[in-house]
Amino acid sequence: MVNQGEASMSAEQRKAQQADAEKKKQEEQQRAEEKRKDRALLDSFTNEKEIDLKRARDIQQIEVNIAAQQSQVKSMTERQTETRAKIDAAKKDNKPVPAALQQEYDKQTADLAKLQEHIAQKRKEIVEKNAEYDAMKKRFMELKGTAPAAAPAKK
Repeated sequence: MVNQGEASMSAEQRKAQQADAEKKKQEEQQRAEEKRKDRALLDSFTNEKEIDLKRARDIQQIEVNIAAQQSQVKSMTERQTETRAKIDAAKKDNKPVPAALQQEYDKQTADLAKLQEHIAQKRKEIVEKNAEYDAMKKRFMELKGTAPAAAPAKK
């Protein structure tokens, strides 16, 4: 005997039912993932100070990288200035600028731009790390029950 509920279901209704089942499955997976992350957070840290220390270490590594790159920028800028002086000297003497010299200058310019872009990306990474650790710390405090109470709504 055919189930009349199934027989009377249209193709659209079956699709909607499948979509609903898929959505519920994804929500369950998301809840399980959140539980796993919460457990890992609680297993990794015993207090908020440890989260702050980990943040400081991670950011310090990025800052060391930025400092090294800034040193490279300084060195590359000095070399580029020397190359520019050679180009200017050739132009002053009404001589053609050697192609190799111009290519060197163009490469230095491109390399400097890449390096400065990388430094900007690392600075952005610091902002992202801070946001990540802020969220982690907030969730940790919620799980531990030490989160500051929300301000009462103003009337």
